[in-house]
Amino acid sequence: MSDSSDDGNLELPPASDTPKDAQQPKDARQPKDAQQPKDTQQPKDAQQPKDAQQSKDAQQPKQPNNLKRREIAATTIATIDDGSYELDGQTYELRPTVDDMIERTMYYPPDSELADWQKAPASEETNPSNFQTDVDIVQCSTLEGCQKLHELLAGLEGDGDKRIGVLNFASAKKPGGGFLTGAQAQEETIARSSTLYASLMIDTAQQFYTVHYNCIKDGYYTHAMIYSPRVQIFRNDAGTWHAPIEVDVLTSPAVNAGDVRRKAKSQGEEGDLEEERIETVMKERMGRLLYLFEQQGVRNLILGSFGTGVFQNSVEVVAKLWIELMIAEGSRFKHSFERVIFAIIDAPTVTRFRDVFNASPSEEAPLENEAGTGDASDPVPSNGDESSSATTGKGDPKL
Repeated sequence: MSDSSDDGNLELPPASDTPKDAQQPKDARQPKDAQQPKDTQQPKDAQQPKDAQQSKDAQQPKQPNNLKRREIAATTIATIDDGSYELDGQTYELRPTVDDMIERTMYYPPDSELADWQKAPASEETNPSNFQTDVDIVQCSTLEGCQKLHELLAGLEGDGDKRIGVLNFASAKKPGGGFLTGAQAQEETIARSSTLYASLMIDTAQQFYTVHYNCIKDGYYTHAMIYSPRVQIFRNDAGTWHAPIEVDVLTSPAVNAGDVRRKAKSQGEEGDLEEERIETVMKERMGRLLYLFEQQGVRNLILGSFGTGVFQNSVEVVAKLWIELMIAEGSRFKHSFERVIFAIIDAPTVTRFRDVFNASPSEEAPLENEAGTGDASDPVPSNGDESSSATTGKGDPKL
């Protein structure tokens, strides 16, 4: 495990590839495979808002298309580089938190101390005996879940820790996935709406991507993780600007179960044995990431149906593993967190996920939340990396 002390500037793509007003943050380094596309041009109406007015009818705007998503990514990068933005007559400073985020970004290698999650005692910071985890399964995007949880915590009395931890369903090889080229999935949405990319591009975090470039190409990836504290989310799924919401982001790839199955089949291996291995590796990875959140003292989480999109993990298996890790009687993380929202984008997955939780004999059924209206106009990402379901939806979770 190492923390960041990188002082270098961002390596920018050639000037012809990146609009002048969309230069990347100076504290990140952009690998060759993450170059911004040459056809990304930033129209005047996509400029960073100056005293922008957000009307009521813009609260749930139409989801952006590929070109619009590229423009959103460009203006987000420009905003990080500028260090501030103005909205409704107020200036929001990002530079101090970005500098702190970069300084405190942590890389955890595959053989880190997180491997001790099963035998390690619960973190003292969380006072586990005081917590009974409140679980909600909600049809909404990760960003919507963050907004709702932030509003809930802001309304609570007391000075308790109100930090929010977010699981980034990460590409193992591309910082931010394909967000620069307009890809639409969970990681991409987070990257183009927040300061996360600046954290993923520093030398400390780049170790994560180097490990996965050099690891065996079997679809399992590794248990390496990046922890980015104090990430500022300042746009919603549609790119609309809002006041910053601060979260801690944990970057980890799920097993690419679809790739694992294809390779096993081509090699004549038994499918049942491979399914058992997928489940075993996923449980280990999920246990480690919960342990990392616990060790960081984060008590409120935004999770999801981890790896069940383009990576084709079983929804039922992933839901079962979350239950075994923190819901079932005697589970390792049963009292480690106060609130957990499973933000899941599409209605069929929400239904299947809830069915598993409702069938669990050790826990009451999660609250039934109003289903949102998903937008299925965007296909699954074509870059081969997982970030969640393919579309963004609208939901109103009852928290």
